[in-house]
Amino acid sequence: MAEDVTTRAAVPAGGRLAAAALAPARGAVLALLAALSPPVLAVSFLAALCGLLAPALALRRFADLARRLAAAWCGVPPLARPYRPAPAPPSPDTEGRFRIGSQLYRTASLPAYLRRVEWLARDPATHREAVWLALNPAVAAATVLLPAALVVAGLALTAAGPDLLATASGPLLAVAGAACGPALLTAYGRWTRALLGPRTAPARTGRAEALWRGAVRHGRAVLRLWAAALLAVVAAVLAAGTVLCLVPGAGWPLAGYLRVSRAFTALRRRQVAAWTGVEIASPYTPPPQAPEPRPDGTYRAGRTLYRSPRPVVRLRRYAWALRSPATWRDLLWLAAEPVAALLPGAAVAVLVGYGFLGLVWPWLWVVPLGPWVSYDAAAAWTPLTEWLPFLRPLPAALFSPLLGTAATLAGCAAAPRLLALHARWSGLLLAPTPAVLLARRVDALREQRDDTTDAQAAVLRRIERDLHDGAQASWVAVGMKLDSVEHLMADRPEEARRLLGEAREGLAKGLRELRHLVRGIHPPVLAERGLGDAVRALALDVPLEVEAVVELPGRADPAVESAVYFTVGELLANVVKHAGAGRVRVELWLEDEALTGAVCDDGRGGADPEAGSGLAGLRSRLAPFDGVLTVDSPPGGPTRVEFRLPLRPGSTPG
Repeated sequence: MAEDVTTRAAVPAGGRLAAAALAPARGAVLALLAALSPPVLAVSFLAALCGLLAPALALRRFADLARRLAAAWCGVPPLARPYRPAPAPPSPDTEGRFRIGSQLYRTASLPAYLRRVEWLARDPATHREAVWLALNPAVAAATVLLPAALVVAGLALTAAGPDLLATASGPLLAVAGAACGPALLTAYGRWTRALLGPRTAPARTGRAEALWRGAVRHGRAVLRLWAAALLAVVAAVLAAGTVLCLVPGAGWPLAGYLRVSRAFTALRRRQVAAWTGVEIASPYTPPPQAPEPRPDGTYRAGRTLYRSPRPVVRLRRYAWALRSPATWRDLLWLAAEPVAALLPGAAVAVLVGYGFLGLVWPWLWVVPLGPWVSYDAAAAWTPLTEWLPFLRPLPAALFSPLLGTAATLAGCAAAPRLLALHARWSGLLLAPTPAVLLARRVDALREQRDDTTDAQAAVLRRIERDLHDGAQASWVAVGMKLDSVEHLMADRPEEARRLLGEAREGLAKGLRELRHLVRGIHPPVLAERGLGDAVRALALDVPLEVEAVVELPGRADPAVESAVYFTVGELLANVVKHAGAGRVRVELWLEDEALTGAVCDDGRGGADPEAGSGLAGLRSRLAPFDGVLTVDSPPGGPTRVEFRLPLRPGSTPG
């Protein structure tokens, strides 16, 4: 504040007068640009929704113009562009393919496009720019439009006639508009700098920070409601197409159209989760398997035989779609979405738009547009004054801005609640039914049972192989040497003594192999000293710099501790073999009745559980305990593998 006062005092009087004289004109230009902000936002959103990145990026020049004008006219420092650097073009792998996630592409065009889409969507500057475009008209009407309106009103009153009151108040209004112009321009410039400037460390603390976060949350909710209303039009089109697909003999490609509609509902599930935190699982059952040919080479569907499998596949998919509850629930949601999404979006749009009209209406009626155009300051609120008669005697220039502000704030305040209500409505129809959840649980338990059985069989085979090739072979050799000692004891005692020494070494070797085998089944350090010390012992055996952070208050179930111990050991072995890392960090802690751990390294990254690596085996190891394993390993590193095992009730360490 002291810096602003010093700067203002250093400006010559002539410069301040020039700034005051130019402020109304500059404010009028900024208000005109603010009126163009919502159309620019709508065009940019529709272009991005249709996959047209070039128009969406080109419209950033509108924000660049606002930054330049704020620096030139509003007394704020020059604003740099706050956008993140554009992503580098994708580079091919050793086979000449381009990878995005788990997908490989032959050319770089589609991966480069997907990278730019992700870059544009995840840039925080894009979100702040959208909020600025949406709220800019209201802010401009309350700040930079006021000086121009006062000056125009003053000139209009001065030229109105010989009325003494008008002649005296006209110049006063014009002078007041010019006097408050620089301060209001500065306020508008700070608003522009806050949203369109580079993101710096937040200087707001306490209540100011809470107010700022609340304003951003409500502004995003308004934009998301409007986006849901636009997407409701797509839902109506898909509902009509789904009905035509389900009509027998219509000839529509049912499977292909279902893929489109289900892709759209999957997109809306992800949006609901990202916007409101309401997770909606996918409700679809797996599609039917391909038909098997009969011995004569034909394919059977009911009591009809076909020479080609295509009619059978089509009939099976048609029956699968008709019998799936998710198809009918999706159809009901698509048909009702225009009402469920358009009503909240229209309600917020009416409140915000009507409130904005109330803010700007008092300044429009004083603008002399000619004898053929006349404004009434109370005309914007005619329905409200008819409903509330006590407002009629009040001057419209007084209650119109107040009611406009109240309507705008009411629309912004209702937006998060309406968005959450829409999310709950979507969850009622787009989530899986209890029967589907039960069937999935049964399938998952069946797969876990098969995986556990296979894993136990593999462990038994390994134990048998280690006993046969290790300890058993050592003890057989010891037995043969003892037989030789028995024959050599009388005639060649020195040779017998040497063989006894070799037999003693063989017994020690077999005992070491047996202990190693026992440690592989259940390590003694785990049973004696607990999971924390067992993990620290694992860290000491790794030829890297390992930091072990264990925050466990006590012991967990032996089976859970064993699974975590071997999981950490396998992850450390993977780091040593494949990561090329120099440092590793192992973490174990208790969170929400679950034993959670993570292994982080600074290696080359690129670990993919879907590529058939050992990480898939670790998931199978944790599956019987309902454990989950997540991998975050971008190319170039670092890698973080986190696992989580829920504890049984009453078994919390403590």
